[in-house]
Amino acid sequence: MLTVICDSCRKQVKNAMKDVNYVTLKDRAMCLPCKRAFDDKISNNMTSKRKYSFSDYRKVYSDTLTKICK
Repeated sequence: MLTVICDSCRKQVKNAMKDVNYVTLKDRAMCLPCKRAFDDKISNNMTSKRKYSFSDYRKVYSDTLTKICK
């Protein structure tokens, strides 16, 4: 049996099945509610930018992931 603990909220994911009730981003595991909050933060940050660039997205993605998973 696999024990997965969300790196954001620090709660254990019950009956952990990858991409069903938790996801892995880079080297972090997140439950689905935390993943939705993470996606919302990235979306809000990227829409405030004037012009989309992939390098900006990667930086926002990495910074937000580091911040949310302290």
